[in-house]
Formats: sequence, C-alpha cells, structure tokens
Amino acid sequence: MNEIKVIQSEPGKEIIVRVVHSRFNEDAWIGLFKAGSGDNEHGDRWKWMRDVDVSHVTLPAQEAGEWSVRLFNDGGYERISSLDFHVNNSHSSINQADAESNIKSASIAFGIGLIMFIIGLPLFIAGHGPQGEENLGMIIPGAIMFGVGSFVAIVAAAIGMGFGKSATTSEQDMAQQRRGNGIEILEAVPGKPIRFRINNRPSSNDAWVGIYPVNAKDVEHGDRWGWLRDKHMDNASLPGQSEGRWSIRVFSDGGYTLHDRVDFDIVHSQVVHSQVSGKFEFISISEYDEVWNDKGSGAQQDVSVWRARL
Repeated sequence: MNEIKVIQSEPGKEIIVRVVHSRFNEDAWIGLFKAGSGDNEHGDRWKWMRDVDVSHVTLPAQEAGEWSVRLFNDGGYERISSLDFHVNNSHSSINQADAESNIKSASIAFGIGLIMFIIGLPLFIAGHGPQGEENLGMIIPGAIMFGVGSFVAIVAAAIGMGFGKSATTSEQDMAQQRRGNGIEILEAVPGKPIRFRINNRPSSNDAWVGIYPVNAKDVEHGDRWGWLRDKHMDNASLPGQSEGRWSIRVFSDGGYTLHDRVDFDIVHSQVVHSQVSGKFEFISISEYDEVWNDKGSGAQQDVSVWRARL
C-alpha cells in the first residue's frame, strides 16, 4: 500500500513519481528530499496529495545525486512511505557508454592472452628435446603461458562479442519499435477517439499506452494515456486528436520501458454518397485504401479513387 515508483529522474527535468495502491488522509502530502536529510528539510519541494494525480506526481527538477521521495499521512511528519533513488542521465546513454568501455577492456584482455599464447607455445615445444629430453624450465612456463593465454583470449573474445551485441541492441530495438508489429490502427480521423488493437500486450498490470505527436518525448503524454488493464485489447481507444502525424506507444511497466510503437497519420474522412438513403454520410478513411490519384497533373481539383478494404 502507498508504494512509490519513480517514472522520471534525469538532471534538469521534473521528477515524476507514481503512488500505487494509495490510501491516505485529506492532508497527506509528498516531498522531495536529499537522501539522508531530515523530514523537515523539504524546502519548496512538496505538494498536497489532494492537488495531484497520484499516478503522475511532478516535483521540481534537481541536479544529479542521491534523492528521496517521502509520503506523509497528515499535515505533519507521519511518514507512511518513502523511496531513495538516483538522479542521473538516461539509462540508454549510460548503458551505451558502459558497453563501449567493456568492449575496450575485452579487447585489451584478448591482446594480452594472444601474446601469452604466442610466447608460451614455442617455449613448451622447445622444452621437448629432439632425443626425448625434457627441459622442465621451459616446458612448465610455456605450458602455463599458452594455457592461460588461450583461456584469456577465448573468454575475452566471447565477452567482447556479447557487449558488442548489447551496444547495438538499442538501435535495433528502435527500428523494431517503429514498425509497431503489435499495434493495429483501426480508426484515426480528427475529432473522434483513436481506435486501435494491441496484439502483444505486456504481462505487467502496470502496463500503459499513450498517444503522442510523432516527435514528442515519451514523458510528454499529458492526459493522452491510459492503463492497459482498463482497455479492451481488440478495440482500445485514446482521446481524439487533430489532423497530423501521431504515435501510439505501449510501455511495459509503470515507467517508460517502451514495449511497442506505431506511427500513423490522422486525416479527414472521405465523403461518400449513400445509394440507400440518397444522402451524404461520412465513412472512416481507415476502412478504405487509395488506389489512384491525379496529384501533379496540374488540374484545379485533385481526384482520387478509393477501394473498400476487405
């Protein structure tokens, strides 16, 4: 109960947290503290819980370091929950730097192992004389050097390949995310809820989905989001938006671990004549495919042909 989860904690950006299974009094409040500081050392870094959305609480941006979010049950200092955390750079850049550093270390180790092998093997061979004589002063050091060198080189090569793969994973994942294999847009017209289907729902109960302008950051969702547990995966919806290029993103936890993404266009419906009623009615463009148009012909009015999607 009253579990605190940190959603965003980067230098120069607002600290964003979520309170899960919240139960507290009317005068409950939340504050941001330097780790290890007293409960009364919050300065202006606090808010009444009655004035915030418990699933998206923002607190002032801070510099890198150790910080603590604390929740109090009344107007005083009866602490009911707290969480210490780090304010640091985004995980992706840190992981990338770590991977590059590890690759460099693995390369150095591989080089040392190879040198030991090259020196040790001739010593081991030379220690065995042409007439069966054995020179233990050469055989033993040679065996140790080429044996240890072989082991170090093989292990370093395996580790280096592993880190090399992890260093390129983020770029490959982004390409996969933009394909949005698990998200299908069902309807996307101005002024109507955006309807979509999610085929590979994350298993977490804290998974959520949001709609964004295509180039917006993951944290810039405003009120355009919802818990997946509250939606029907075959016919989910998010608030209607204006015409333009948009993005639906699914996150696998209560934070910003991107699970899937699809970019799409919101465009006006086509006006189609109804033979039954003799009136014009609006039919969603998502139900039709454009098969021909005369754009670029120089005509005063563009003409296009659309076919009902089967």
